[in-house]
Amino acid sequence: MIVGPRAARLDEEERARIVVRRSATAGDRPRVAATRWHRVPSRLDLRDDLMALPVPIPAADGAEARALVCSGLSRCWASSLAALDAALRRRVQRGEAMLDALDRGVRPTRAELRHWVLGDDATQLAFPEFVVGRPAGDAELAATMRAHLLAVRRLRERIAPHVDDDTRARAAFLQRLRARHGEAQVVAFTSYGATADALWRALRSSPGVAQLTGRGARTASGPRPRADILRALDGAHPGASHDRVSLVIATDVLSEGVNLQGVSVIVHLDQPWTPAALEQRAGRAARIGARHATVHVHAVRAPRGATALLRHDALMAAKQRAQRIATDAASETERLRALVAPWLVASARDWAERREPAVATVTATRPGWLAVLDDGPRAWLTSHRGASPRALVGVVRAARGDAQPGSVEACARAIAAVRRSIARADARALTDADGSPARRTLLRRVDACVTSERAATRALLAEAASQLRAVLGDVRGAGVESEIECWAREPAGDPMLWMARTTLRLRALARPGVRANERGASIRPRLVALLILQPARAARHAVTPASAPRSRSAPPSAPTTASP
Repeated sequence: MIVGPRAARLDEEERARIVVRRSATAGDRPRVAATRWHRVPSRLDLRDDLMALPVPIPAADGAEARALVCSGLSRCWASSLAALDAALRRRVQRGEAMLDALDRGVRPTRAELRHWVLGDDATQLAFPEFVVGRPAGDAELAATMRAHLLAVRRLRERIAPHVDDDTRARAAFLQRLRARHGEAQVVAFTSYGATADALWRALRSSPGVAQLTGRGARTASGPRPRADILRALDGAHPGASHDRVSLVIATDVLSEGVNLQGVSVIVHLDQPWTPAALEQRAGRAARIGARHATVHVHAVRAPRGATALLRHDALMAAKQRAQRIATDAASETERLRALVAPWLVASARDWAERREPAVATVTATRPGWLAVLDDGPRAWLTSHRGASPRALVGVVRAARGDAQPGSVEACARAIAAVRRSIARADARALTDADGSPARRTLLRRVDACVTSERAATRALLAEAASQLRAVLGDVRGAGVESEIECWAREPAGDPMLWMARTTLRLRALARPGVRANERGASIRPRLVALLILQPARAARHAVTPASAPRSRSAPPSAPTTASP
């Protein structure tokens, strides 16, 4: 949402800068148990019927949507036969209004159709020729619409004998869950009001059952204020025994913006399109301050035919993978902060003023190093495994924290490795190793300007191109690619003037990293602190032992080493 299509090209470090996630500790809120899946018996396979539906006639401002119609009805079927029946009823109603207009030689828009469509079971008596001023233009449209309506009515007639049986089976499933969890409060979520209405009618005679939808709330005694139901679910107002709510059948209006600390069982009567919506449903109950330790989650599987049409499992798995990729960097950054928090020392401010790096050695499960680099405006961590949050977490976890004497050879190897790491970062920045299309376009135009210039002025233009390349390597972060793309495609003019203007713009966007001075030369970061990880073994040539990273005392005197 922030960076658009470029989000797929962000690396872990860039994602960690724009995705902010703060998570409570395990002791602050309940644990969300793994989802238990259930299947409600179904005797109907409607897959062929839905796929064979004739194409409806769209409104004048619409487009043909065979796949969308099939997908929408399949989602209703996945929720309940009651939801599918309600969707078919609405389709018949709108189709009758469209057919009435087509028979009079006009084709309405979607907004005009709403003028005489009142509700689920009512159509306003209207005169389409007065409301709509455009001719339909094709006598075959009415015949096509009649074929669609005939197929929809036949499908509705086929499912009509099974709607009540399906509703009773789903209601019995909810009753079994209530019995299994005893006195626990249960919220059953659905995406469709028709499913909630059908289950409410089947269960309203049972004590403690309520319904909450966008139209309001009600219990067996009649309509209730929405606040009453929410108060009964917050865990702090149990209420009288005769007024206790133990099962709420709700649409997704209850999945956002409310706290359900008293609820310990969440039921997904159907599946929304995104894993985030599933998490929001369970997240209402997994709140800080809840009295229960675990939130139990149950879900109803869609009929096999609906699953095949929607490919819901595959789509949900792909979206969950994308979600993990997008948030892993932020989660690992949080984990890294928690791991290194005990390493902070009182004299950390003095370390930045040292002319030589502070070096310490610790016992670790595997060899390596962890370094703090500084270029003036900022300092950052890097390691032998890279600078990504996941790599840093792995290195920090390998450190055991007990101080060991370090060898001169190990210190020299680690510092040389840090130098190579800085050199690689410098090279990647200057050669645009990430290979974004916008940067490649800009660099191709720079090369074309230099090669097409006259020999007398080519040297000046080459120096300007060198400065632009150096600054371009320092421009990082979300949202800059579109700017670079615009500058690369500016109208042709004076090449020197264009390069100078583009260089100034890039410097305004530059993020501290491998920085460039006013002449285009790179300024390499300074090594501030170095932690050498080595497996437990006797050091042949020991240097002054350094304190463990968990120590809060002042750092020891570092050995004399050259800053990279």
